[in-house]
Amino acid sequence: MNETTAEKTSLEIQRFINAPRARVYAAWTDPAQLRERFGPVWVRTCELVADARVGGKFRWDVINCDGKEMTIQGEYREVVPGKKIVFI
Repeated sequence: MNETTAEKTSLEIQRFINAPRARVYAAWTDPAQLRERFGPVWVRTCELVADARVGGKFRWDVINCDGKEMTIQGEYREVVPGKKIVFI
């Protein structure tokens, strides 16, 4: 994939979750809840930072099932409290 292709690539996931919006929003923005629920059970979270505001960063430092240290990171692009989160 070249740089031009990467700029045009996007993914939108929509799911219906039978729970109050505030609870779902908190599950995606509260670091303590993210730490509990984010990722497969065989991945160990070392550190998780979630600054859920426009321009804020998230970083998830993990050790995978093979013992390899990995970091997943991105930036929040749109945040509508209780309703919508867009991040890259």
